[in-house]
Amino acid sequence: MGRSTKVLRPTYYEILQIPHDSKPIDPTELKLAYRRALLLHHPDKNYSSSPATLNTTHISQYAPSIDQITEAYKTLSSTLDKAEYDKLLAKDAMRLNKAPKEVHHPGLEILDLEELSLNHQTNTWTRQCRCGDELGYNVTESDLEEESEHGEIYVGCNGCSLFIKVLFDTASASNDTEDPPQGTRPISEI
Repeated sequence: MGRSTKVLRPTYYEILQIPHDSKPIDPTELKLAYRRALLLHHPDKNYSSSPATLNTTHISQYAPSIDQITEAYKTLSSTLDKAEYDKLLAKDAMRLNKAPKEVHHPGLEILDLEELSLNHQTNTWTRQCRCGDELGYNVTESDLEEESEHGEIYVGCNGCSLFIKVLFDTASASNDTEDPPQGTRPISEI
């Protein structure tokens, strides 16, 4: 029932070409969609694939097997399995939406949080930039908290257009070290 996020496969709704919404699916509609998908993708029964009957968003790149069509039908016809599958789809969608976007910055340096200087009074980490700005890169505790789920943050220089990527990890509540404060620690301490 799990889907890979690396290969975009159609959802069970897309395989059966039925709308994905929170409303219960009419069993007769579901059975018709199941039969239509079987005919469409069965090697012996596939007479035509007219565009009027085929939603080609993902299926043109990925043809589901008969077993996958059957699994889609069985999952969506069971109220409990459908609810579990819908939760899985929602979780996947949230993870994909929150996934760090691939960012490309010329001259990007990748650093560990401990490579930046910590100012204990202000709870900020700083680093001199190649452009000469002493406090070119500046990371605050709130910046780290915002990106704690990703464990990395891109920081632009205050004096030029260069960026650094700072790697860090959130510490557990039982962290014995005081440096850095409030639940963050360099990735090298993991």
